Amino acid sequence: RIVHVLELAGGVMEELGNATGPRMDVLNSHCLDFMQSIK
Repeated sequence: RIVHVLELAGGVMEELGNATGPRMDVLNSHCLDFMQSIK
């Protein structure tokens, strides 16, 4: 479970560091996954 959360966090960081700017749909899907995984 922890690994999955870390992967999600990594994906979010990668998206925020994206040169073209973060894509909100990608961030939203990461957030939804995150909320599901910590329940």
